[in-house]
Amino acid sequence: MEEAAEATAVETVLEEAAILVDLEEVEEEEEEEVTAAVAEEVMG
Repeated sequence: MEEAAEATAVETVLEEAAILVDLEEVEEEEEEEVTAAVAEEVMG
């Protein structure tokens, strides 16, 4: 169960990051770097 909750939390963070990136109108390549960085940070 804990894994499912963690996966949901990761998805939520990534969705929020994607929204922020979209608002900033960052190039797609940079968006992928930001998403990867956020995922790495969340996963530890």
